[in-house]
Amino acid sequence: MIKKITIITLLIVIVGFFVHVNQKTYSTFVDFLPSKVRSNYIEYILDDRAGIGSDYIKILLLQALEREEYEFNIRLLFPLCDRTDTPYAEPIPQLAVKVIYKNKPSIIDELIEYYNNDEITQIVIEKQLEKISLMNSGKLK
Repeated sequence: MIKKITIITLLIVIVGFFVHVNQKTYSTFVDFLPSKVRSNYIEYILDDRAGIGSDYIKILLLQALEREEYEFNIRLLFPLCDRTDTPYAEPIPQLAVKVIYKNKPSIIDELIEYYNNDEITQIVIEKQLEKISLMNSGKLK
């Protein structure tokens, strides 16, 4: 029991240190985690079990997910794309849409359907997807 508490405490200290250093260091930390632990960690942060105060960690994690593809339940990003009924400020919704588009474009229609009752968010997501598509095609810089 004491060993587990020590390990958890050490992990919290390491995460706290890495998070406040910079994005590259945080990405290295995420890469360093074993696959299953990484998946659980990503889902823990994205599922908001870490609490409202973890927006900075969410931003760092979403930036890491934008650069690297990791195994996790990508549908946990859907609620983060909300523009109307959410405590999340930009860039969280933008980054969430980018990560979904990059890592699993096959579920974009599912994302749009998820916001079927939220016209504002749906329109913003569609406009953002158009912009991402234009940027990827080289027509927009």
